[in-house]
Amino acid sequence: MQDQIPPPFPDHLNVDQHIAPPSIPLSSDQQYPKIHRFKFHGDAMEYFGIWIVNILLTIVTLSLYAP
Repeated sequence: MQDQIPPPFPDHLNVDQHIAPPSIPLSSDQQYPKIHRFKFHGDAMEYFGIWIVNILLTIVTLSLYAP
């Protein structure tokens, strides 16, 4: 006599059923987000000063972790 193997899922959980979330209705008058472009409002000396400070802070930070 052969032993019958029970199915891996109960009868009410059918593996062949694909459950999908309900679709979201799309409206034709959908508004898209506005695009904001980056623009630099400064002069070269201001940018250069920020760049130098960043370089100096990087050197100080790396010197803290150096052996």
